[in-house]
Amino acid sequence: MNYQNATQREYNQGYFANGFPNGRASAATVVYDNKMFVFGGTSTQTLLDNSVLIYDFVKNNWTVLSYTETDVVPRARYDHTATLYNGKAYIVGGYWPIPLRKFPKQTNDFILFLLTIFWFTAPTGTPPHLVPRHPDFFNDIWEFDLTNLTWTEVRPVSLAAPTPRAGHSTVLYNNQLYVFGGESYDLCAFNQSVRPANECLTYTYDNDLWAFDLSALLWTEQSPAGPTPAARMGHSAAINSDGAYMLIYGGFDNSFLNDVNK
Repeated sequence: MNYQNATQREYNQGYFANGFPNGRASAATVVYDNKMFVFGGTSTQTLLDNSVLIYDFVKNNWTVLSYTETDVVPRARYDHTATLYNGKAYIVGGYWPIPLRKFPKQTNDFILFLLTIFWFTAPTGTPPHLVPRHPDFFNDIWEFDLTNLTWTEVRPVSLAAPTPRAGHSTVLYNNQLYVFGGESYDLCAFNQSVRPANECLTYTYDNDLWAFDLSALLWTEQSPAGPTPAARMGHSAAINSDGAYMLIYGGFDNSFLNDVNK
């Protein structure tokens, strides 16, 4: 399971300095009911936990959400996405650092999610909880209720799902989350019969498009007409005013991109 128990948090640095949270990057935010909810991110400070930072626009102050020891919550991550829908925040994917990759140490104030799919043995009876293909990329899904301030794990009804990834984009349209691109591992690293694993331990960029139906709890890979945008991570995405297009701008594929795709 891609969650971290509240008792596993590390408070090596205080949250606030002069009334402001510690600096961070690659976090995700949503705004709801005159509050901004901030979760995840990477920091140069040794701060790794899974709480939620909340900024109140009316009171002009920051607070941090407290958990009980029995709360089940997602793990820390960065380069995930957060999407607001019907008073809830949904997070897709993200990255958990490992020593093989040299990044600043991470934080995770407030987290969420994406889906996972890898069976170790043939399932019988009730399917077990899905597990990640690789320990540092996620594709689990979590829902955060912005009124009750509670977490719920979202479990898809089928095994089809995007590969675990980070640096992707997510937009909402017609009750569905559309996820495009991102960065992940070469999939042959998970199937050594294809090539030896030592030939596959490289990062790869994605250009697939998936839709997750928030009512049916079902992932579907999309096959839109026209040329497919080049694989990339770190891009931005938006829906135009009438919902006719998903717009993709820029990103990174070992070089910086400035194209626009729809």
